[in-house]
Amino acid sequence: MTQFFEDKSARILVVEPAAATRALLSEELRNLGFNNCRGVDSLQDAIGVLEVEPIDWVITSLFARYSVNALQLLQIFTLVPALQGTRMSLLIEQEEVFCLRSAFELGLVSWHAKPFSKESLRETLKTLLQKMEANKWNLCLTAADYLREFLQKQSIPRSLLALEKSLTSLFPGNGKLLMHLGTAQYYSGNNEAAANLLYQANLLDPSLSEEIDGLSKKYFGEKGLKELSKDVKINTLGISSCVLVDSDETVLRAVEDILKKLNVSNIQSFLDGESAWEHIKSNPEPSLIIQEWKIPKLTGPFLVQRIRQHGFQSVPVIVLSSLVKKDDLDLVREMGVANVISKPFDQQFFISEIVGTLQQDRLPTEAQTIERKLLSCLAMGSMEEAESLKQQFFADPAVAEARRVFIEGEFAYYNKEYERARDFAVTSLRMQETVFVLNLLGKTLMKLRKFEPALKCFKKAQSMTPLNIERLCQIAEVETEAGHKEGAEEAMTRAKNLDQDSKLVKETEAKVEMTLGSTEKARLLMQELQSLDNIVAFMNNRAISFTRCGEISQGIEHYIRALEALPENQKEIKSVVHFNLALAYSRDRNFSEAVKELEKALGHPSASIKERAASLKYRLEDAIRTGRTAVLKFADSDDSSKSVASKPPPEGGGNSAWDQYQKVGETEGEVKELSDDENRKVVAVMEAKKGTMCCYLVFNDPTEKDPRSVQLVQSLPGFKFRKTMKRDEALVYRRDRSKHYEVQRKDAEQEEVSEVDKAKKPTAKK
Repeated sequence: MTQFFEDKSARILVVEPAAATRALLSEELRNLGFNNCRGVDSLQDAIGVLEVEPIDWVITSLFARYSVNALQLLQIFTLVPALQGTRMSLLIEQEEVFCLRSAFELGLVSWHAKPFSKESLRETLKTLLQKMEANKWNLCLTAADYLREFLQKQSIPRSLLALEKSLTSLFPGNGKLLMHLGTAQYYSGNNEAAANLLYQANLLDPSLSEEIDGLSKKYFGEKGLKELSKDVKINTLGISSCVLVDSDETVLRAVEDILKKLNVSNIQSFLDGESAWEHIKSNPEPSLIIQEWKIPKLTGPFLVQRIRQHGFQSVPVIVLSSLVKKDDLDLVREMGVANVISKPFDQQFFISEIVGTLQQDRLPTEAQTIERKLLSCLAMGSMEEAESLKQQFFADPAVAEARRVFIEGEFAYYNKEYERARDFAVTSLRMQETVFVLNLLGKTLMKLRKFEPALKCFKKAQSMTPLNIERLCQIAEVETEAGHKEGAEEAMTRAKNLDQDSKLVKETEAKVEMTLGSTEKARLLMQELQSLDNIVAFMNNRAISFTRCGEISQGIEHYIRALEALPENQKEIKSVVHFNLALAYSRDRNFSEAVKELEKALGHPSASIKERAASLKYRLEDAIRTGRTAVLKFADSDDSSKSVASKPPPEGGGNSAWDQYQKVGETEGEVKELSDDENRKVVAVMEAKKGTMCCYLVFNDPTEKDPRSVQLVQSLPGFKFRKTMKRDEALVYRRDRSKHYEVQRKDAEQEEVSEVDKAKKPTAKK
């Protein structure tokens, strides 16, 4: 997203009242290779430009005495999602440095002292680009360099410590940042923490050893690093818990020792996959999992699949193995494995790989990592985060068009736009056949009830990664829907041969048996499961799909099968199915049967449907008594687009009885209405991510703000995107707009002159 600095393609807007200064800035920028550069004389005019055309970099003075100032513009950048990619550098007079901490909080890239000559300006701009390049064009780290220098010069250790702590959390394992944090701890009086951090920085990045040794001698005397290795207590990688799985105890001990040196305290080690799984499923999601690919009892590929099917989509999994073959790589990517590290390994290489994996997981910059996290967010229903990652993914010009189209298809699928998802998948498949695209097309065709072509897609994908258990279960479901009993049984046999104890396999077998009419066998299978959420969701969705397609009798039959298959102790879930069966009878205008089902639902009432069931029963009885069927409303019925989900969206969420059942036990507190401005800020913070807008959301100054900087952002100027204009039209528009502010500008300039006159008067009297 910062490519425009690296390739000098940035669209730059210079905002400076003095024409000569604007011209000088533009000239020096062009000398550095930035050819798309223009200038205006006020921030009012700058807003006019930003409303009608995209700008990447604004270089401006503060304009503290004017009706629109630079801090207000930075605030607008944070509130308007389309402007969150625009960056700002400030040109500051000595008496204006009071605003800098607030400016960096709002996403400032850099600040540069005024006044300047042609030579000093040239060096200033060169230094900025050198800092960007040294930080690999990461503007968060570049902005932090400028902020750090300012806080050190101003001697504000508390603010400096807050900055460095936040940065090391965002960029775990960065030796340079750990060194800076150690320095901040030292100047805050925390000598032991400083020593520990310098030691870990040296461990993570030996290239810093000379610099760290100099700092340690400066802070702690001639003992240097030798005394810094004692009692390391700070977990700089932010790993709260780690699970290790390897049948080789020597490898386990080696990895444990390295993690302990990095002060990871909660490490659980296992010699086989089954014991590791028993621990993982019974505990909170770990921060990191490191495992072998070939392990006893439950081997690596199936352990990863169980972890993902359990709902632990976000935990980074690192495969530490020399046994991962080329043929396994598609499956590795399908399972969302974050990294593969080969054996044997040395300590420093292993540390660098762990650090790199964690950094990419928390703030992804590589296209493959962004894509993996994006798909994970979609699977978890985190649509806002997925949308943010999508924008970042599409901003990379190196990403192939086939992958872009595929991602559009995934978004369409999770938004239930199945026809669009199918079209995107077909387009992507024509460009490049991958297992991911085949999966997308298969599950989309399945939703559209195009079972034969869906089956072809799934079988083709399965030939590419034959160990994918989830897809075998999908094949079994599709074979069942298509009426291929033998094909369904074959797919289930293959899935059970891979992992017979998989919860997903058992659930799918129960679904298949119920669909085929084997309700007794389905009941026995369901009795082995701890949760029936997924199965009930499947049953309900399938019945709904029949009723919505006009095949109401088949939907009713499916609900009846579901009731027969459900174990007797599942009374609350049964009441939900009775209610939805009543809705199906109502659609079929069989009101007497509908009333019977509602009475059964009320016999074991679920708190989530009690009121609705009673209300519907009253309306049905009234319809039977009076014949006025028009009073019946089906808005609260089993809408297939909104119903039945065992988990939050992607696959459901809405107003069905099952959806309401899922919410039993939840309470709602008092909801306070937010103002428009507060709403904008909430939305903006949700859409922004740490590290993507320089130090915005990264640096939160713990010290009291200067009242003058607070005053500068108490109100905001209006901002509204307008239809893109031709350049001549935009110039006329900005000229007209500037007239609106002309009086205010003259007043501000007059006030500035008056202040000068007041300062001169006492001297004249003397």
